[in-house]
Amino acid sequence: MSANSRQVGGSHYSSQYQHWDWCIAIGLHYLLSAATKYLCRWRNKNGLQDVEKAGHYLDKYIEVLPIGIRDRSTLSRQFIAAETQRWLDTNNITGSERVACWTMATWNDRDDLIRAREAINAIIETYRNDESELMHKHHQENFKEAVYQARQRYIADGDESIHAKE
Repeated sequence: MSANSRQVGGSHYSSQYQHWDWCIAIGLHYLLSAATKYLCRWRNKNGLQDVEKAGHYLDKYIEVLPIGIRDRSTLSRQFIAAETQRWLDTNNITGSERVACWTMATWNDRDDLIRAREAINAIIETYRNDESELMHKHHQENFKEAVYQARQRYIADGDESIHAKE
């Protein structure tokens, strides 16, 4: 299944010519890609907040334009690794998030990108498992509360035998 044949969350990207395909085709810089992404989806997703995000990304691009946007093809692997390490450390990015970001920043071949996707999948799976555990705990707490309420009703009705069995 191709990435274009599915969407994660919502239905705001349903065009035959996807935004990311356009960004790739014209080599659009990340900041402009993000700005245009928010701008083209705002009516179908988050309204004004998305427009504000688009403006924020554009502001950042304008801000860095005078110092020059680096062409990645001219950067050494050592520079990319050092900058990536600095960014990960500065932002306290750990675990699978760190693996995915590091791999996406320093990839050499398709296998590296697949490893990054596997790290992202691990994050999703962990989140879903944690969410499932929280739901289970919530149901257990609701059950305990229901038992407590039933005991209180029995006591109020004069049947203290259920309380005595504890």
